[in-house]
Amino acid sequence: MDFLYISGSIPFSLDNLRNFAFPYLSYNQINGSIPLEIWNLAKLETLDLSSNNISGSIHSRAGSLTTELMVG
Repeated sequence: MDFLYISGSIPFSLDNLRNFAFPYLSYNQINGSIPLEIWNLAKLETLDLSSNNISGSIHSRAGSLTTELMVG
């Protein structure tokens, strides 16, 4: 999903994305923090938010999952 020209923040309601395992959202214009709800996605394995404008801290729950997280 690189270069989808997505802008704005990650929505807090992610119910429609329950089966997302590998959301590659790099090189867009996503801003704001990573919502806590994203760590509740049962099949999440890799989350690539690199080359966006992500701010804030990464929730400690992220470290307890077997998820590869890419931000920067």
